[in-house]
Amino acid sequence: MSRDYLLYLEDMQVSCKKLLRYAEGLDFDQFVADEKTYDAAIFNLVILGEAAKHIPPPIRERYPIYPAKGDSTNP
Repeated sequence: MSRDYLLYLEDMQVSCKKLLRYAEGLDFDQFVADEKTYDAAIFNLVILGEAAKHIPPPIRERYPIYPAKGDSTNP
């Protein structure tokens, strides 16, 4: 049985919250120097990308993150 896309959206939300929490209070150099934090962030970016693949096209089209290429706001 296929997993409901809403669960993937929830996974994405959780990963975003973790990413923000991991980076809180760190500048770029501190962030990349902390190997565990950096690796945890990369892991959550992978989760985000994998979950995004499971969002149905009609949902992605209805709620775009950025304008489609060729859109009048994105030539």
